[in-house]
Formats: sequence, structure tokens, C-alpha cells
Amino acid sequence: MPDSSALGGAARAVSGYRPAAAVLLLRRAPRLEVCWIERDPLLVYLGGFHAFPGGRVGPEDGTVPVAGAGDPAEARRHAAAARELLEETGVLLVRPAAADRAVLPGPDERTAARGGGWRS
Repeated sequence: MPDSSALGGAARAVSGYRPAAAVLLLRRAPRLEVCWIERDPLLVYLGGFHAFPGGRVGPEDGTVPVAGAGDPAEARRHAAAARELLEETGVLLVRPAAADRAVLPGPDERTAARGGGWRS
């Protein structure tokens, strides 16, 4: 491993990796709009900075069915991204799969979606 002093501590950060997900939410209105949030100024880490909605992947994210996910880790990241987006902005990106549950739309469905409105 490289000397961490030469990398400003970046080498140490890699060893503490935790899975996370973020959402780049766009809307094609008359002009392209990008959704991002301002972090609470009182937060210790990057308080007051602007960021895309997102956060750590949690254990609960493994219980959400995700259409078109290639593997369980990818499904957990997609579920975490949708959960964080809802928690931080109130935007819910799911569609009903059956009367009793909902799933996240798969990549083919997102690509095929046309017209206005928010897109993932």
C-alpha cells in the first residue's frame, strides 16, 4: 500500500470502505433540471455542502425485490439509492409488482420510459 502521507490519508480511507449508493435524478422540463440537496450545516461531515441524494447500504436493503438486478449486491445498492432518495427528498421511485408489494423498475423499463417527469 502506498505511503498514506503522500495521498493525504486516501490510502487509509479505502480500507474502511462501506457500500453506498447515490442518485443522479434528472428531469427533462423545458430545461434540464438536476436534483441535489444541501446537507444540514450542523453535520460534522460536509455540513452545508451540496450533494446528490444517497447514503450507506443497510441490511434492510437486502429485503427489497429489484427488477433486473444482476446480483444481490447490485439489488441492495439500488434499494439503498431508492430508500435514501425517499428519505432525503420525498421522491419515491418504485412501481407496483403486485397488489401487496412494490419493486424498483429495472434498467430496461427506465430506458424505455418516455415523456416528461422525473427519471432515475
